[in-house]
Amino acid sequence: MLKVDLLGLKDVFSLLKVGFLDLRNDFSLFKAYFLGLKGGISLFKIDLLGLKDQL
Repeated sequence: MLKVDLLGLKDVFSLLKVGFLDLRNDFSLFKAYFLGLKGGISLFKIDLLGLKDQL
């Protein structure tokens, strides 16, 4: 019985690990998105500077 319980625990832990890895992937996707946003903002800033030069 105890052995079966331990195996069940191992399954739960591996599920937890998978969930954690999914979370980490989500965070890296979020980070990539955030960096993309930052890149977009700096491009926007450059556009504004170009406009200022034209004015």
